[in-house]
Amino acid sequence: MGGWSALAFVLYGLGYALVHSWFSRNANWAVPALVPALALTLPWSGGLLHTMYLQAGFGVPSDTIHVSACSSYAASLKPVGLALELAAVVLALAGWMRPYHRWVHARGMVRIGVPLMSLFVIGISLAAGLAGTEASANRARTAATAGTAPPPYCHHAPSAHLRHVR
Repeated sequence: MGGWSALAFVLYGLGYALVHSWFSRNANWAVPALVPALALTLPWSGGLLHTMYLQAGFGVPSDTIHVSACSSYAASLKPVGLALELAAVVLALAGWMRPYHRWVHARGMVRIGVPLMSLFVIGISLAAGLAGTEASANRARTAATAGTAPPPYCHHAPSAHLRHVR
């Protein structure tokens, strides 16, 4: 029940924040302008995660292993999704300030604080994704050193198989 109430809280807050705002007046051109940027950011972010995993864990240059574009998209969905979810929560909190007239008394904080807090939350969650990838690389290196097959850092990561080289 708590998940549904949190979802309702965020969705109503987003509604309060976006109705009769700059975004609702300009959504007809802003959304189509943001979609290609997101479509280009996702594979780049996934490629960065793959590169961090290979470089930090094994010292392997990322261009020596082929990683498909679908795999890059899939690897980036978790950290980018978390970043967007947390930014939506910040925006929903700002939206809930509107009907309770807190927005009027804290106008400077809302206009400057909400975008800065959203950027901060996005940056922290993306940094946490990179740190998680580095931790997975260290675990995989430890497993490979112990002689067991290293697990991938996500379901769509390149899989590794141990080979004995003479």
